[in-house]
Amino acid sequence: MDTRNQNPTPTSWEIPAAIAACVLVIAFLALPVGQGLAEVVSGHGFRWPTVVSRVGVHPVLSAGLQLLRGHPGRNLSPADHSGMPATWLVYLTIGILQALLIAAATGGLIAWYRFLGPGGGRGMASRREATAVLGPGRLLEHADILRPDLRTHTRRTSTDLRSWSTRS
Repeated sequence: MDTRNQNPTPTSWEIPAAIAACVLVIAFLALPVGQGLAEVVSGHGFRWPTVVSRVGVHPVLSAGLQLLRGHPGRNLSPADHSGMPATWLVYLTIGILQALLIAAATGGLIAWYRFLGPGGGRGMASRREATAVLGPGRLLEHADILRPDLRTHTRRTSTDLRSWSTRS
């Protein structure tokens, strides 16, 4: 078996699972970020959730869960509730952020598939592939460039080429 054509990159489940987990965490963090951007768009400053919930959950986690339940601004301090933007604006900015995240993740997946994944380059050509593409005459003509480690000062003959191209 010719190992030069094999891709040494591992394709197991750990790397895609880690990437999927990162995308999910970023998608969840986009919820309070979208709420803050909606506040900026409505003319107020960016406000990050600071109020810890009754069960002691981190404010950002609790704010994301409250946004998923349909309660924007629940984890903001009472002073920050006065300038809360409209609910539709909050969810519009969150939707735009999620769409951008999906586009970036899709672009990354396409780039991975084309350059590193199954659709990527396979490495060096085998002897048969090189003979089929270049032809016997061009292989003889450029043998010193193609395989400098086999360089000899004698002229190669067609029988040398046949024995070289039939090895596998």
